[in-house]
Amino acid sequence: MDASDKSAAARTPETLTLRVSALAFVRLAIETHAVDAFAPHVNALAPCVFRASGDAYYKIAAEAMRACAALVPVLAAARAAAAAVVDASVAAELAAACASRVARVDQDQEVKEAAIACAGAMLAELGEDGVGEAVARETLSLLVDRLKNETTRLCAVKAIGRAAASPVKLNLKMNDVASRAATELAGFLRKANRPLRQAAAAALAALATNHAAALSGAFYTLVPIRPCWRGERDSLRTFAGASLRTSLAFNPRPRRLSTPSDAFELHPPIALYGTTLR
Repeated sequence: MDASDKSAAARTPETLTLRVSALAFVRLAIETHAVDAFAPHVNALAPCVFRASGDAYYKIAAEAMRACAALVPVLAAARAAAAAVVDASVAAELAAACASRVARVDQDQEVKEAAIACAGAMLAELGEDGVGEAVARETLSLLVDRLKNETTRLCAVKAIGRAAASPVKLNLKMNDVASRAATELAGFLRKANRPLRQAAAAALAALATNHAAALSGAFYTLVPIRPCWRGERDSLRTFAGASLRTSLAFNPRPRRLSTPSDAFELHPPIALYGTTLR
């Protein structure tokens, strides 16, 4: 059997399903056991998982990214304990695999969500010291860019909120990430999507609490409560407080859409307007 035959045999439906199941088993085994139990095996497991994250089959790539997210607590625990059983290059390889998937836009939605969730876990658990300042800067910028895409908006908000709420060292002032993210998150508070509003509010609270110095003071403007339009729910109104967008001008006395006052008055005959009835 030559190389082409081996490659074709490796892409059969049965083989692809087996690889997905193997990655799911690795992820579940890591999530359901103590992190110390898998630390001695990370050096052997991690390269296989990272290699699978670049697979063309979306189910393999998505499950590999979930397995990468499960490996993050193991790497963080090994780094905190200064254990020599895990190579220092594993975290860098994880960050590179995650950033390459987050940067791609021509991929399945399941892969996008898994990659963004892995990026949030990586930044929250490892921080700059674990993945490097350059990689952290690149990943944060990619997450802010994903806020502008409607399909990846919610998972990107959760990832940024998790990273902002983490106590690890993370400089959100790099590339003005905090201000850019806060501007996008503030706009989501006006959306009708309730999970998006809740996630955006939590992320903004984490930014204001842990990274207030990275937010520019020019982004804080008071926004008054505007009147509730007819038929509009109260949850869609702008509440008083600090907003990160420029306050929009509105008419404090909106025009009423009720029946005009002269609707039931008798109008003069048509003949008075210069028209003669025959």
